[in-house]
Amino acid sequence: MTSIRAREWALGASVITLSVVAFIVGQNVERAHLAHGVASPEPIEVPHAASTTVPRDYRQLAIEEMLAQPFSEFYEALRAAPAAARDTWAAQIASMPPGPRRTAAFRAFYKLLVQFDPDAAAEKVAAITDPHLQRFALHVLVDAAPESAVPLIAELVVRLNVPEEYPRDSFSEICREWSVLDPPALARFFEAHPKQESKYLYEVLIYDWAALDPEAA
Repeated sequence: MTSIRAREWALGASVITLSVVAFIVGQNVERAHLAHGVASPEPIEVPHAASTTVPRDYRQLAIEEMLAQPFSEFYEALRAAPAAARDTWAAQIASMPPGPRRTAAFRAFYKLLVQFDPDAAAEKVAAITDPHLQRFALHVLVDAAPESAVPLIAELVVRLNVPEEYPRDSFSEICREWSVLDPPALARFFEAHPKQESKYLYEVLIYDWAALDPEAA
């Protein structure tokens, strides 16, 4: 029993001795590194793998998928898209079956397009062959056109001469808006298009003009 305990004490002493020696050696190595200006080794960091996610090219999406995107993404995609992509979407909308989905698609597409590219919007509406769709798209442009595009849309209304259905009257609506913005310009427009004369619209013009410049009116 005594010899077994002696061996256990001897083994324990050896372990303690090795631990102390390892500690002392480590301290000496650290001091040596500092003395020679060598920094202690830093833990190695494994870099994260670079993301391989590729942003979706919305120009490749069908119009139904485009309309399912958040409004901000739909707007940005339509704004940045080349003419070919816009032509594709316009054709896809026109080929959709009649119903609420096509109506919503027409309204969303042309309402946004006329905001940042009125010329393209006017060109596409002029190219629509279905008279009902063309009339509806023209109404959208009249409702959504920015102030700077009002003269362009007024010219488009006269050029297309789309038959109207009560109570909508695109020509009267765009002229009333233009009358508030720039009465002299509207007066010149009436002179350039005498066939569009309307006693009612002349009265609107004079009323709005007089409010801004009675003498000129």
